[in-house]
Amino acid sequence: MAKGNPSFTDSFYASEVNWNIFLALAHFRSYTRTAAYFGSSQSTITKSIQKMEKHLGFELINREKRPVSLTPEGLALRDELLSASKRINGALNKIYHNRRIAIALRFGCVESACRFVIPDIVIKMGPKLTKFSQTTGNSLILLEQLLNGELDIALVASDFSDCENISRIEVYREPSILVFPNSVPDQDNWTWEELKKLQIPLIFSSETSAAGKLNRSFLSRMKLSFDNHCEIDSDEAMIGLIEAGYGWAITRSSTLFAAHHPLRSIRVKRLPPPGFDRRLFLIAKQDSFSEELSEITAICKSSLENKLKTVAERLFSVTSR
Repeated sequence: MAKGNPSFTDSFYASEVNWNIFLALAHFRSYTRTAAYFGSSQSTITKSIQKMEKHLGFELINREKRPVSLTPEGLALRDELLSASKRINGALNKIYHNRRIAIALRFGCVESACRFVIPDIVIKMGPKLTKFSQTTGNSLILLEQLLNGELDIALVASDFSDCENISRIEVYREPSILVFPNSVPDQDNWTWEELKKLQIPLIFSSETSAAGKLNRSFLSRMKLSFDNHCEIDSDEAMIGLIEAGYGWAITRSSTLFAAHHPLRSIRVKRLPPPGFDRRLFLIAKQDSFSEELSEITAICKSSLENKLKTVAERLFSVTSR
């Protein structure tokens, strides 16, 4: 297999060597997940790895084991690439800040938090940035964009604890709430048994969303079962269904205020004990944008703590009239 030791420049710049594909495969340990991540086929990933091995002169993947595992050479190469990436990112950050060069910042944010944090980030960090661009998406999409180099920092509703090589900082915990149509009898204290007896269904958030996973995890942990025949991916559509009297939902105050509804035809109530919170995290690649991450953390914590508490109080007041 070996064709002799390639030079550094040959190995680093050769088109056969796709470090991103190799590192993704090492992380996911699955050809299927790696192919989905790059939007390609498994055969394409397989051929890319084979080309890399042919060019480098040694095998990267142990093909006798499942799931995907690396050979000793593959492990050594992965560790060196990750280490080099950290050193390069750290050096670039030092260069930027030592020379006081303003940077462009690409920021991702879950939709329900945008109106609370984006204005403050832009206003307070504006003088330090040559450009600020903001992307909205669900937490998983934002993570993928971050790992793919399309975002620098993201505010998401999951810590992605199974994902290596990212920094994560919790910035806020937001209590979950119940949302009913006005047709449901008004009472302040609900029990789960009473909720099970409602004549209208629980509207589920999409299983692919962080909100959907959070709600399902809680219901499963509490051994609570509700018919799941309506799954919605749009917060506005969910609120529209509740206003129309179709069903009720478990959600968060920020989600309601992110929608463009007057909220006149719903009631908001506190969750029966035990409640559970949505946790918001700032994430970034390790050793990247560390100074900006620290500054944005302070901004987000202040914005969310001050604004969302006020929003929740107003929401309970308005919908209880």
